[in-house]
Amino acid sequence: MSVSCAAQAPIHDQELGLRLPKYLHCREGVFYFKRKIPAQLHSAMIPPKKQVWKSLQTEDFCEAVELLRVENEIFEEAMNDVKFELSGYKRTQLTLSTRGQGTTKYLLDEHIPFVVARYRYMQLMQADEERSKASPQEITEQRAWVMDVLRSRQASAGSMDYRSMEETAEMMLHLERLNIPPNTDRKKKLMQYLLAAEVDILKEHLNRLDGLASPEPLEQPMAPREMPTMKDAFEAWKAKRAPDQVQSDRIKNVTSGDRSRTYQTVRLHTVETYERYVREFENVCGELPIEAITSAHVNLFRDYLIAGKLVRPTVKNHIGGLAAMLRASSSTAKKFKAKTELNVFDFVDYECVPERSHKEKRRAYEASEMAVLFQSPIYTQRLLVEGQCQEASYWVPLMSPFAGPRIEELAQLRMEDIKCINEVWTLRIANLWDNQEIKTPNSFRLVPIHKEIIRCGFLVYAAKQKRAGHQRVFPSLSNDNKRKKWSNALGKWYSRYLDTIGLNDKRLCHHSFRFNFAQQLVRCGIDNLTREALMGHWLTTQSANSNRQYIANSEQQYPFEALVNAIRNLNYEALDLSHLYVDEPEKDLGVLLT
Repeated sequence: MSVSCAAQAPIHDQELGLRLPKYLHCREGVFYFKRKIPAQLHSAMIPPKKQVWKSLQTEDFCEAVELLRVENEIFEEAMNDVKFELSGYKRTQLTLSTRGQGTTKYLLDEHIPFVVARYRYMQLMQADEERSKASPQEITEQRAWVMDVLRSRQASAGSMDYRSMEETAEMMLHLERLNIPPNTDRKKKLMQYLLAAEVDILKEHLNRLDGLASPEPLEQPMAPREMPTMKDAFEAWKAKRAPDQVQSDRIKNVTSGDRSRTYQTVRLHTVETYERYVREFENVCGELPIEAITSAHVNLFRDYLIAGKLVRPTVKNHIGGLAAMLRASSSTAKKFKAKTELNVFDFVDYECVPERSHKEKRRAYEASEMAVLFQSPIYTQRLLVEGQCQEASYWVPLMSPFAGPRIEELAQLRMEDIKCINEVWTLRIANLWDNQEIKTPNSFRLVPIHKEIIRCGFLVYAAKQKRAGHQRVFPSLSNDNKRKKWSNALGKWYSRYLDTIGLNDKRLCHHSFRFNFAQQLVRCGIDNLTREALMGHWLTTQSANSNRQYIANSEQQYPFEALVNAIRNLNYEALDLSHLYVDEPEKDLGVLLT
């Protein structure tokens, strides 16, 4: 027989067996609530009794289940009242506010001061309320009673007998939704602190009864499980670095004290990655308050990442991300204590973390490999790629050795990003439009278009696209994907295409062109600053080289003439692209100037 809300026939316990929820019973079709009272509380009940047996006055199973939930809450509250009275006080309607999910449910040493502070607040506020309604005779009686309890508690403290606070400890753990972790003496420690607090509370109560009241804080202390965790650090970091994920507003000013700092808002992918770092850390170490996180926890997390076969740069990214969140949050959230400014994630030994093996590191293309690529069907047979990569499959690999961009920087180009500056055709790597992103503010840069790319007909192609009414240089690409990346389909296609033409070394990818670009600039005698400017790294270490601020123009850009000379001197002697040249590479380009 199954239990359902539609059951009409009378139901009995013997028919249901073990199918009824705990504490729910059925007699003659009517449901009852039955629950035993803890043995130590029998005599405190009025009248004394061993269990609660109450008719729910319904024959409907679904209604009985709902009433059962209510009766369980009433029972728990009544038992807490009795426990509270046994500890020496009577409870009123004064209760502590509901705590959030917050930290781990297991009592930590760091929780205890907050549990004790909330106990003190609750006791004194309740005593004030009772005293405000008491007559002079009742005040005298209260004073005598408090003195008796104080002598008893002082005697317990003197003999280090904390058992008198066991009921109080259990009550506070219940209120704060905390459990004692197995195989620890934390309950004893909690009772010790509660007993010391109880003595102070009783002394304060006596002072108030004698008219020597001291003001209490207007706000109750923070609940222990509301202590800030790494999840709070993540939210504080996100509020500062990714406000509402507005992609068009890439820079946010954040004022801290009397100083104003400027931060670049981060990408959605970064937010999701940092959230994953926090989730992984708390899965390994628990939902610890920030104050409870030690180097031992961080080392445990590091070892967990090592066991997952992660290499040193990736492990540094994980732990560095946690450090960044803690730095961002501790400077803005008042509830973070000052000692969290000593960032435990900044002091990690990475020597035991394996480096990426040489076989796994990305590398530049060999001259012979680039020859294979540019002699492949895409370029010799003008093979038309279906789907999103129709135009980009031809131009993005061809442009990359001569401009050194990241794949997304090319994929997101708009017509406005092709500019003629002082009669030099130039690419603008920027984030000036919606749905454009750059890795860092320093990635904003100008890169003169190399003569080989012009000879291959790129400007003619761009002019054709603009005359057709397209706003983007590669109009077939779409950013309709989880990370909103224009290069999503292109990157996947390119990896597959390398395999089809025999370039199946996993170290080769589109990013390998940045290696080629940087290395070839060195071979062609381009100085470090100019090379870094073309790569989008120029201002990254400005604080380490103060001369850079004097070289930058009003728009924080490297002198354009130096960039032009560098690209003019860049050449790949072993790379022959003459089979890709067009007859009139600069014909009818006026449309690009409008």
